[in-house]
Amino acid sequence: MKKNYFSLKNHLIIIALLASTATFSQSWQWGAGGGSINQIQGNEKTESIVTDTEGNTYFLASVGKTGLHLDDMDITSYDAGNNRDYIVASYNCNGTFRWVKVIGGGEADYIKSIQTDSQGNIYIAGSVYRTSQNFPVHIDTDVTLPYSPNDGEEKQTLFLAKYNSEGEFQWMEMPQAENVTLTEAQTHSLAAGIQTDPEGNTYWLCILPEGTYANGAFENTTEGDNFFILKYDTSGSFIEAIQPDIQFTGVTGNYKLIRNHSTGNLYIGGTTNIQGSIIINGETISSKMYIAAFNSQGDYLWKQTNSPGISGTIEDLCLDNSNNLYITGGTLNNDSFAGESFTSNQPHVFPFIIKLNANGQALWSTNAETNASAKGSAITINNTTVALTASHSGITWGDTTFTQEDNEGYDILLANFNTTDGNLTEMITLDSNFGDNEYSHALANDNHNSYYIGGRIDGNLTIAEDEITNTADGYDFFVGKYGFANCNCTLPAPEFSFEQDNENQLSYSFTYTGSQPYNSIEWNFGDENTSADENPSHVYTQGNIYNVCVTVTNDCGSETFCNEIEAVLDTDSFTLAKTVIYPNPVKDILTISSNTTLKYTIYSITGATLKAGELINGDNIINLSAYQAGNYLLELQTESGNKKTVKIFKK
Repeated sequence: MKKNYFSLKNHLIIIALLASTATFSQSWQWGAGGGSINQIQGNEKTESIVTDTEGNTYFLASVGKTGLHLDDMDITSYDAGNNRDYIVASYNCNGTFRWVKVIGGGEADYIKSIQTDSQGNIYIAGSVYRTSQNFPVHIDTDVTLPYSPNDGEEKQTLFLAKYNSEGEFQWMEMPQAENVTLTEAQTHSLAAGIQTDPEGNTYWLCILPEGTYANGAFENTTEGDNFFILKYDTSGSFIEAIQPDIQFTGVTGNYKLIRNHSTGNLYIGGTTNIQGSIIINGETISSKMYIAAFNSQGDYLWKQTNSPGISGTIEDLCLDNSNNLYITGGTLNNDSFAGESFTSNQPHVFPFIIKLNANGQALWSTNAETNASAKGSAITINNTTVALTASHSGITWGDTTFTQEDNEGYDILLANFNTTDGNLTEMITLDSNFGDNEYSHALANDNHNSYYIGGRIDGNLTIAEDEITNTADGYDFFVGKYGFANCNCTLPAPEFSFEQDNENQLSYSFTYTGSQPYNSIEWNFGDENTSADENPSHVYTQGNIYNVCVTVTNDCGSETFCNEIEAVLDTDSFTLAKTVIYPNPVKDILTISSNTTLKYTIYSITGATLKAGELINGDNIINLSAYQAGNYLLELQTESGNKKTVKIFKK
């Protein structure tokens, strides 16, 4: 029998959490899973999960081919053999199946992540291989890439595809030239992770050799194999190629791309490999773990590594609304990262989280102690909480301990931490049959404060009332939802206004103007200070641009609203800083409230002028209903010529 011990502190935390959610309580809601009877390289597992604003879930899983199924549904694969294919499937908030797609060919294809935009469109990028005789590559039934002999053309391996929320195919792009050689395509090219912004622009991390790409729009003349980030818009048009200041030789190890969609900054983090080396800003990285930041054009900003650097892995990264970065993985006692030390009384690898600010400086770290090797596998931000999933065979984190008997196996763990100080607020485990091993690999959350965990199982797993049975020689994949039964509930709609003090221009008063009532409210002023007051005041210590966010929670979940403010001291900039622009995102009517006369210009994201005029003292209404959803730039100009540019998102 498994014994789970909770501390009194965590009992109180959970009781408070349940009280705050009134009618609803957190629990496992539903599960889904499947696989084939094949034992494939790397195992069948859920690789990536995303959710949309409607509460739908989309996941990517690596699978075998023979006897492939999802829950009780048989799925047709397109070829035989023991190599790896992928499925992309969608369920709604209540766990009802929506659709599934199968991608792959005769060889071991490679897809690591999927993304979604604000409209629920799905973007998939990866590498497929086309030299397995008599086995063409299928992007489900939508695209067939024919077999190509070794001495033939049509060797393109890299693909980026888009489906809408209903699973309807939109387009596919392959950036390599049609006459790319077999060696260039399969040995020197690789599609890694993607990041898609709310407007549907996709930033695609690839390894590319010299050559011409995107129908001649981009020519890579850099010697060797190098990282590039290929940008495509929501229509599948190639925009640009960004080369971050990071190079590698030999084998790269694992790595992941994160993009800050507010600033455009890019982050690449991962683990070095003993068979290769990573060079960042001209310096060879000797440590096992690294994270590097680059601006929107790939120019180096900063990096952090671990010390002594002889062990450790980085598995996942995420960002919050204040541009802070959270990192998880696994390491050993006496290791440190960015100056933060990790300690454990056990000799095993343990999971950790470290928080860095936008400049790469460590703000806090936390780690567990484990009875057997374990690591944080995925991480996500849910308003003021950072959540981590891992697999454990006995673990202590803070005052909470889960014990396992000998040979009991690994179970799934979900842990929540306060983003301000890193304190553990809740930790739960998903029990399974004695001796079975379950491993988590993917984690996402929705705007109803529920979590979705995916990974692999070697036995049977019961989630809520759904029993997932492994029929494979190796592992099968699974997805489970933990959270609230509140899919049809109405979320809060937060907004706020603010006033800047005329005498102390670093002092602000904030007024909550969103929906009422709510159970709790939390402000984040963008400088690591917070407040739980409904209408707080805050004094900044230095002039800067701050992203201020308010998060409100009701029985249905939490929602966050953010707005940038500019705390400045000179008179002209002060005039622009006091100009209030709302709502942002905007559906139809944008209001600009100014205390003086200003000129304004609205530009498309490509720089084309769309609208211009003058603003008077007071509230000014601009109708944007004729414009398509997406990003726009609003430029404000004072009479003396001082300018301020604000990014506007049209829903």
